[in-house]
Amino acid sequence: MKQLWKAAPAGFVDVGLASAATFAAGLYAVSGQLTPETLGGYSLFFSAFVMTSSVPTQFYFIPAQVQGLDLEQGTRISVVLDTFGRGFLLSAAAAPIVLLAVPFLGPNLASSAVAALAVTSLALTMVSPLQDHVRRTFHLDRRSWAASIMSLVQFVVVLMSIWLMHSAGVEAPWIPLGSLVIANIASISAGLTMSWRLEAARSNRQRGRTIRSFAQRGKWLFATGTVRNTAGFVTSAIVAALAGSAALGYAEAARQIAQPIVVAGLGLSAVLGPQSMEAARDHDRMAARRLARWFDVLIIGGGVLYLGLFGWNWAGNPFVNLFEPAYAVPWLLATKVAANLISVASSPLRSEMIGGRLEPKMTVVETVGNAAQIGVATTAGITQAFARPLAAMALSIVQVIGYSKVLARFYQNSGSHAK
Repeated sequence: MKQLWKAAPAGFVDVGLASAATFAAGLYAVSGQLTPETLGGYSLFFSAFVMTSSVPTQFYFIPAQVQGLDLEQGTRISVVLDTFGRGFLLSAAAAPIVLLAVPFLGPNLASSAVAALAVTSLALTMVSPLQDHVRRTFHLDRRSWAASIMSLVQFVVVLMSIWLMHSAGVEAPWIPLGSLVIANIASISAGLTMSWRLEAARSNRQRGRTIRSFAQRGKWLFATGTVRNTAGFVTSAIVAALAGSAALGYAEAARQIAQPIVVAGLGLSAVLGPQSMEAARDHDRMAARRLARWFDVLIIGGGVLYLGLFGWNWAGNPFVNLFEPAYAVPWLLATKVAANLISVASSPLRSEMIGGRLEPKMTVVETVGNAAQIGVATTAGITQAFARPLAAMALSIVQVIGYSKVLARFYQNSGSHAK
């Protein structure tokens, strides 16, 4: 645990900066630069981007990282050098899936805005999974400082890109996702440079890591990710169809301001996630529960504080005037913050499911949870913008309950005890 907490600051810096880059792009979108209808289109394309990114991530990159656990610490970064080229080809091949967002766009969205969102989301889908893969592998190799450098580059470049494009008079719909494309490319370049300079990585390369070699393991993660992220996109499409693009835009604004909860969860997961995977791999229930308790205490405490300060419209909240669309619908943001708290609570459990090689059961839980999510989304005609956070909350509740039950049986059957 001592080594773990030494790595924790670097993990928070890494995920904090990486998420801050995406957050900055989103804040630009919700700060009045985009109309509610265009913001709804941005939300649809972003959901399509998340859905499409799961193809290379779940099918190839995560199985590669799990296999990397079998390598000695200090040499696991070789996974990056082995998988980057094929991973890029897979990302590029999957990228056109984001265009599924086009038929669901509102009639009031200008064709120039559609073109800008389509082109930038295509490009982002090609590079973002690669950047995440390099960063996660650095954490896997206990080189969190290197991942932090990558995220610092990403954050600085996205701010510069937003400023330069805005100052140059680039149309606003090009800027949020476009700035992320530029920042991801710069960050990847920094990560590959650091990877290649590590002699241990070069000497430990295993060229047998083909896409086919991960098909058996990756198919379940791919199925799980596809179910989850496709349902997220379908949820957004249903809300847009039943409540209108503007309602989806307000829900997107609330999602952006509620993101710090997710950022905190990702920061902890970057450090604790590999440990949870190893605990489940070793059938060490006590270690897994200890890690999960630390995670929950820190996340819930920080989340309640954030909810009190920024989750509602009150005189001391500086976000109200800066990001008015997020507070346009009373209590929408508070609902989204609560949904995020439940969502991040499932992160340690998901890591254990992967470490315990329980991917088939994970797919079952995800299928049930996302069916619940889509079901709640169909109430959008009544619940309007609230349909999106309520749908996410339904998914998260099913995940927490389902994962907990599966893991309880897993540890019981393995005869797990404290080590």
